[in-house]
Amino acid sequence: LVNYIISFDENIDFLSKQYTGHTSDVVCMQCHSNIEERLTSISGIFAGIKTVGRTYKEDVSIMVTTDDESQIRLLENAATGKGANIIELLEKARHMADKMSSEIKNKRSALINRSRIIIFLSIFLTFVFSLVIYIVVIRGITVPVTSLIQGIQKISAGDFSERVDIQTKDEIGFMANAFNDMAEQLSVINEEKDGLLNTLQGFNEELEKKIK
Repeated sequence: LVNYIISFDENIDFLSKQYTGHTSDVVCMQCHSNIEERLTSISGIFAGIKTVGRTYKEDVSIMVTTDDESQIRLLENAATGKGANIIELLEKARHMADKMSSEIKNKRSALINRSRIIIFLSIFLTFVFSLVIYIVVIRGITVPVTSLIQGIQKISAGDFSERVDIQTKDEIGFMANAFNDMAEQLSVINEEKDGLLNTLQGFNEELEKKIK
């Protein structure tokens, strides 16, 4: 019994210091509401246990040393009542500790769920941004190239007035400027060719008139 009481005192002191050490703890405030009041209440329970335990030990000490049977019975009844009181206080402290532990688990689950949502949302946004960038880059390449191909097709069909309107300053813009310069030169050459053909046609008409 003495060893049990000594062990009980040591455990009560350890638990009391553990709970008291968390008073005004910023981390605890994130998981529990009114943490200071609740820890103070638990500390009060431990103080009550120590007070009852002190008188309990006094009764047990007298009960062990006395030979008076009536006094022993009175002390046994008193110790039983105080023991029941200690058990009741311990149950109350355990209930409060279990409630706080449950709050910690709920808070942890909420943090994990929120972290998952943030991760999935980040992945989704990254995918969307990557898709948008891909579309912009592809359009930035395919649209000018398509415009160049259409211009080449029109020139090959004999329309030398076609020009490509590309304002970029990259390789495609350089090709567009080169294409426009080529189209301009072909247009000039075509006009000169038409002028020469008209001149030759006029000479032919004059020769036919002189022969006749």
